[in-house]
Amino acid sequence: MPVEGQKQMANTVTKAVLYTEILDGVLAAGLTSAPLTADENRVRYSGGGTVEIAKLSTSGFGDYSRSSGYPDGSATLAWEAHTISMDRGVKFTVDVMDQDETMQALSATNLISEFTRTQSIPEVDSYRYSKIFQNIVNDSTARFEYYTLDVSTVLGKLQGNIADIQDVIGEQEPLICFISGEAFKYLTQSSQLSKQLGVQNVTGANGITTKIYDVDGVQIVPVPSARMKTEYAFSATNGYSVKPWAMTMNWIVMAKSAAVAFTKHNKLKVFGADVNQTADGELIQARMSHDLWVYENKHNGIFISLKTATIAGFSAAELSTTSATNVTYTIATYASKDTGHKFYYYDNGKATDFTAPTAYSVFDTTGYVEIVSATAVSDIVTSGYYGALVELDENGRAVRFESIQATA
Repeated sequence: MPVEGQKQMANTVTKAVLYTEILDGVLAAGLTSAPLTADENRVRYSGGGTVEIAKLSTSGFGDYSRSSGYPDGSATLAWEAHTISMDRGVKFTVDVMDQDETMQALSATNLISEFTRTQSIPEVDSYRYSKIFQNIVNDSTARFEYYTLDVSTVLGKLQGNIADIQDVIGEQEPLICFISGEAFKYLTQSSQLSKQLGVQNVTGANGITTKIYDVDGVQIVPVPSARMKTEYAFSATNGYSVKPWAMTMNWIVMAKSAAVAFTKHNKLKVFGADVNQTADGELIQARMSHDLWVYENKHNGIFISLKTATIAGFSAAELSTTSATNVTYTIATYASKDTGHKFYYYDNGKATDFTAPTAYSVFDTTGYVEIVSATAVSDIVTSGYYGALVELDENGRAVRFESIQATA
């Protein structure tokens, strides 16, 4: 004879399976970065928050000898240790009265679908694409450039980026291109594209049909532009946001094997109203632990196009003037600045206006003085001179810049 509560537990388990299938279905339909998901043979979990990624390298040819035969070669399979950075979670309570009063519009099923579609998927995609950019931005060889979208040149520019990578790593290495929705719109309007864009409708095992595009044999994956920023801030309590200085990426052309995305844990729990001890409603808990890594020896298989070279500026509260001989710099948020970021102002000003650096360019701080606190810095300048404020990232690259002329 079943014990009291056994039926409720069975229902809860059944619901959890059903909701997990909904979650997986929505993920499969919307996660544009899914092609980067790790092959099981390339990743192994080593305990704690650490995983190891397989990196294979071999020696090259030597001279064959008719007397001794083949020269010895070597093959090395190394396992790179990586720490998982993203451990995200959330919980919701769906009150039993809310479900009834909204005619099930506010139900666990709808809530899970909405959360996955509008929060979980965009965050995972955004994190992965920004992580790829952050891995290559400081390479000594430039792996990004600026390009203003233009219907007449966009196809040629994309094909040029593809050809440049293939020239380095060879045409045999499969490439993929993640392209912003805006850039894809320009691409599809190109008069030259009709003869070169391949389109296939592919239905997966989950029954979901997706369009697969390709240019010159390279798969093109359209991505909502909001997910193609160079940097994001991930909140401890409520989602994520674009950092004030972030740039938009037109596209990322890369070897599929250059980066690997890994999900250690993606768990959904559902507790019925009769089991939930904290409120009269269904309790939904979701947790996802994941990350993406770029192989150190495969940076040459990545190239990124940025929408604009125009660097972000500062607000009037951060850079101001009260007289013809004064410029004031105030970084009120200094205590919460990004790790490794530094602020500098140009000491004593100069007679002519400054030329703003391009976004993410290496910046020469000669003539500049570092700001080391949130306290306002008042710089005395010659009448009518210009002052300048710059924020550098952890690599010494400019992410924000603004100049101002001292005036009464």
